[in-house]
Amino acid sequence: ITGGCQGPRVITVRICAQDCFGNGDLDPTPGGPLPDNCSSFNITVVDNTPAVPNACPPQTAINVDAGCSAFVPDLRDASLFTDNCSSINPSDIGMYCDLDGDGSYETELFAPGTPVLPGSFVFIYAGDIICNPLFPGGEVDVRFTYVDCNGNPMPGPAELDCANLLKIEDVIPPDLIVACP
Repeated sequence: ITGGCQGPRVITVRICAQDCFGNGDLDPTPGGPLPDNCSSFNITVVDNTPAVPNACPPQTAINVDAGCSAFVPDLRDASLFTDNCSSINPSDIGMYCDLDGDGSYETELFAPGTPVLPGSFVFIYAGDIICNPLFPGGEVDVRFTYVDCNGNPMPGPAELDCANLLKIEDVIPPDLIVACP
């Protein structure tokens, strides 16, 4: 049985026996009644193995604009997780970050189910990150989450925590204003 997302699958197995004299048909007509030398039973195949997180992507540098805003790119990718029964659709991955430094990943950047579009981004205000001792060097942690199409794992998603994945930088020099008396 190979991958896919059919959920629990029931497979009917037929076993037939033949003695050393050749008595008993090993391949009776499908759909007809089973001869006495055959028996059948059902096997239920259930995917209960959660997806496994892989390695984090490389750090992404983001420069803030003149209004101290940052445009965070969509970093969701199928290579972030591996699943034994289904291929990973990046749109099913959630991307969250910790913008207050408490480790809670409360800021949802891209929700699971959000289409992955080339060049898509989320706008955040970065003023609370730049020069904040909770974010040395402007580095922000990101969490990716994934639940496979059969609902594994339960009760919550597989998580991939990527420390310092975003490096938010202010590279715009300040304006010099000289006031003459």
